[in-house]
Amino acid sequence: HYDTYAAVAENSNGEATSYTFHNVRTGTVNIELEKKWVDEDHYRTAIDEVPLQVQRRLNYTDTWANYQRVTLDGVIDQNDGPESGEWKARLEKLPKYNDDGVLDDYRVVESTVRETGKASPLMIQDGGYTLSDGHVYEVSVDAKYVYGEHTGQAVVADEYTFTLTNSRKDKISVDVYKIW
Repeated sequence: HYDTYAAVAENSNGEATSYTFHNVRTGTVNIELEKKWVDEDHYRTAIDEVPLQVQRRLNYTDTWANYQRVTLDGVIDQNDGPESGEWKARLEKLPKYNDDGVLDDYRVVESTVRETGKASPLMIQDGGYTLSDGHVYEVSVDAKYVYGEHTGQAVVADEYTFTLTNSRKDKISVDVYKIW
């Protein structure tokens, strides 16, 4: 979808001498974020918050830049009801194109988690992290993209959904004794 605007040049008599029309690509992106935990509820006592970084880049380039930081905390807000205790966020009306009309790509990166009672966040390295109590987590991201449609004058925003899953991957050591 393009928005068109015109620039008019006038001579000294106030008469139009030229018209320049500009077509600007328009559109927006909405991003739904959800954090899932696969760990039998251990995270409820071990994790305070998860900061996520929304990044964007110009389409077909390799360089990602931080765009917006979002912190999920899973805290139930009494004013918003029990659903607010879910680890979710929604960002709306992010620009789909840059000022030159080039498509922007978006992704979500989880680089740290904040452990309960700890001042410094844990860095996620090699796709996972280990809590101070020894529990090991693996981090994965599932992305789904639904592209909006342009019908007449209406432009429907693109909808991106990023589900970040932290799965507990503890290794258990068991001593086995064989009795003869």
